[in-house]
Amino acid sequence: MPKQVRIPRETQNLIDALRRHLTLLSEYSHRAFDLGDQTLCGEVAGKLRVLVYRSRTSRPLLLSLIEHFGWDIPITINSPFGDFQLTLDEYLDSLACAIRTPSQGLVEISNRNLLAMWAQQYGASHEDWDLDEGFASILALSSQLEIGSLPAASAALRAISNTVLWVGKEFLRRVDSQEQQEETDNKS
Repeated sequence: MPKQVRIPRETQNLIDALRRHLTLLSEYSHRAFDLGDQTLCGEVAGKLRVLVYRSRTSRPLLLSLIEHFGWDIPITINSPFGDFQLTLDEYLDSLACAIRTPSQGLVEISNRNLLAMWAQQYGASHEDWDLDEGFASILALSSQLEIGSLPAASAALRAISNTVLWVGKEFLRRVDSQEQQEETDNKS
């Protein structure tokens, strides 16, 4: 059972915003990946930026709420070597895909940097991107490297979106459960 936390109005406003952003992410993801409208991948990356992209100047909505409540929502990764669990931050720092480029050879891209690259190419980037030094050189290739045309990158963006949607829904389920428990306790 999640720890009981009385939700102040400001936090409730953030939770309501999270619900709206997750609804939009779900719709954009469905249209982009299930219906094949790849033009919406930039919107998917933009929504993911609001929810989970941590930088020096931005506070991602979902990650901030998870930290505020102190709820660990582990993600289980299945591998041939066994299952293991990651936090959402650890998952975002894990490898999304590797891209072979003519000038830099094989370049490994984390989930977090894939979001930045995708958003930058599709016009959903913002001035608060805080990029790793090594990754900045990959972005310089972005005019030569169309991220949307790479099947591995598209599959990784879909996996990131699905993972964030799952974590977000689990977070909201816990919030709703807590609110129902508080209502029951108040009636007693």
